Amino acid sequence: MAYDGPGTAADGLRTSDNADMYSGSPDRYDWKLEGKREIYIPYNNFRLADPALSVADVAGKGHINQGLARYEKHRVWKVVGELKSGKRHIYNKRVLYLDEDTWQIALAEHYDNRGELWRVSEGFHVQFTYADTPWYAAEAIYDLNSSRYLIYGLLVDAQQPIEFGFRASKSEYQPAALRHLGSSSPKAPRRRPFPGRRRRTRRKPRTCPGFRPSPACSDYSTVTLFARLRGWSTSVPLSTATW
Repeated sequence: MAYDGPGTAADGLRTSDNADMYSGSPDRYDWKLEGKREIYIPYNNFRLADPALSVADVAGKGHINQGLARYEKHRVWKVVGELKSGKRHIYNKRVLYLDEDTWQIALAEHYDNRGELWRVSEGFHVQFTYADTPWYAAEAIYDLNSSRYLIYGLLVDAQQPIEFGFRASKSEYQPAALRHLGSSSPKAPRRRPFPGRRRRTRRKPRTCPGFRPSPACSDYSTVTLFARLRGWSTSVPLSTATW
């Protein structure tokens, strides 16, 4: 469920912390900021975000269909993580390229314990205009040793748009909630999942101090990590919808 635990439904092609290009605690690595450069990264991938696409349209032999992918030359910040002494992870080194405009991880390199490049990842940026939020149309991770790749996060056959800013309650992760989901039927009348408790239908937007309301607010994010590497103050939590 964390660190280098196997990612779900991935056939061993990604770790748990490969989700969203990098997800979870950064505490197993020593991080270093290696400066800024201009490279081509996946950007404005609106064609790849088309829910009318099928998996067959996107998945090609050896790589995704490049007729759907789009790239732009952007300024990125290179962040390198070296595994700490005494810590364990299948990736001995990670290199992240953060887009200067969105602070999303656009590209990532993963090195094995021999110091050789093992896997590379692409995050296919797209701007969800209805939520004023940059996110991924899909993510791809390529295993250079096995010549296989995994693409996930696709919006194919999506029945409704992504809901940003969703907030769940702890009660939704209790056994009673699981029983309710298992007994639900499409034709059954809708009922409250937790008898005796009223479920709020309107929630106050979460606000980060000093920032406008945001879909997510975390003081333990890749953006915060980057700010600390730059020597910026992180006393005020940074707002991001990306990590």
